[in-house]
Amino acid sequence: MLDEERIFAGSNLLRLRNPAKFQNTMNVAGASYLCSSWCRNFNNDAVLVEASPSYFSGYVYRTQYGNPGEILESGFHLTASRCEREELFQRLCGAQGGNTFNSGILTSICASFSSYSLMSKVPATLVYGHNRNLTVHTYLIDATEFKGFAIPCTCPLDPIVMQFPYLREICEVNFPNIIPGFKIVGIVFPAKIGHSRNTYWPPRLSRLLLAVNPHYLANFGYGGEEKKGIRAARVVAERFNKKGE
Repeated sequence: MLDEERIFAGSNLLRLRNPAKFQNTMNVAGASYLCSSWCRNFNNDAVLVEASPSYFSGYVYRTQYGNPGEILESGFHLTASRCEREELFQRLCGAQGGNTFNSGILTSICASFSSYSLMSKVPATLVYGHNRNLTVHTYLIDATEFKGFAIPCTCPLDPIVMQFPYLREICEVNFPNIIPGFKIVGIVFPAKIGHSRNTYWPPRLSRLLLAVNPHYLANFGYGGEEKKGIRAARVVAERFNKKGE
């Protein structure tokens, strides 16, 4: 298992310097968004679906507590569901008021929202109380080869949604498949607070640090060479740092 000293070593860190992209991965090369027919009930802010769901492929984030070395190796796994197939589909695509009920692998296209959404749900006593060894990290996932259900926010007046208005259209991406460890690019965190503090991120970020997963594998073009670890992550960082587009 990877140890944290190796993961967060200075030689294993890359910089993401373009907030327009790391706060909205729809702007990063490799993203694909297929928008379908959503409608909203403005009386109670509920999200409704009348037709087929929307889909997203690209780079996404997932914030989760646990051993980072273990997660980078094993990835994210699905929780067994006892509901019927049609009910499961309704949950996965967010057709029930935008709620997924912990079905699938829930991610976000916004780095700050990913951290905010988990930290607002995890009880402070769990993070800061009896279990002081609990660590929370935000993982950057290469889901350019997967297709997840794109779900709008359920609370459009939430302060972080007001800060990033595009979250009203696509806030979370829910994957019905496992995310293997070799598709996790690494762990992102604000340089000013470091990687070991379980806390909210600063409201305005100019850059993030990326601690690279040495198991990450990617091929960035048809018939191209497969890259691994920091060689592959450098290509991802270039996509995030590129201006324009």
